[in-house]
Amino acid sequence: MRLIGISVILVVAANLSFGQSLEITKYDSLVTGDAYNTNAIFAHASVKNITNQSLEVMVKRTNYENNDLTNYNSICWGVCYLPHVSVSTQAVVIDPGDTDSTSFSSYVIPDHDGIPQSGTINYVFFLANQPQDSVSVTIRFSVGVYTGINQRISNNDFLLYPNPTSGKLRINNNNQADKFYVRIFDLSGKTVFHKFFDNSYSKADIDLSRLNAGVYSYIIYLDDTVLQSNKLVISK
Repeated sequence: MRLIGISVILVVAANLSFGQSLEITKYDSLVTGDAYNTNAIFAHASVKNITNQSLEVMVKRTNYENNDLTNYNSICWGVCYLPHVSVSTQAVVIDPGDTDSTSFSSYVIPDHDGIPQSGTINYVFFLANQPQDSVSVTIRFSVGVYTGINQRISNNDFLLYPNPTSGKLRINNNNQADKFYVRIFDLSGKTVFHKFFDNSYSKADIDLSRLNAGVYSYIIYLDDTVLQSNKLVISK
């Protein structure tokens, strides 16, 4: 009986040491952009605490393809780090049963040379006090040269102004495109505005006055095609 008791204790201890405490509930397995126009390509992931206690979670970048697209990669985990930082220096606390969908983003900066390129980067989320308790995701970043529908729609068909802005924007749909989508990000990659517009809009107003002054990015899509992307400055 004593040996059985010891065995049970060892099994429980092993489960506590190597048990899974985190789960990836959602992530972008593939994110794309235009090899000529896209300024930044963002990826996101949602991390869930599947335990009954609060956890301090870190993230690190591992096993990435070092090429002209992925060699300028930054991770954001609560705060954003410079590209040379591969491991977060600050932990994000995730409460029991909660899913954190906002703290993590990662982005690459294409060099606008018009050359199609892709590469994968692996991200590992782990407990600050127990690094072996971890989950990971692999995300592919890709840029291409988009043709077809873009042949009849140029960047000049859409004008988003003024830039810089105090928070009030107008977008001109000069081509009368059937349906387009505007998405605006902050520097962490978090979406701060998104909306579909149909061809009833030759001009559309966007109110960003609730946002803080700073630098943002925007992307205009038609279907799955990136028509235009650029930085947006809000000054107040």
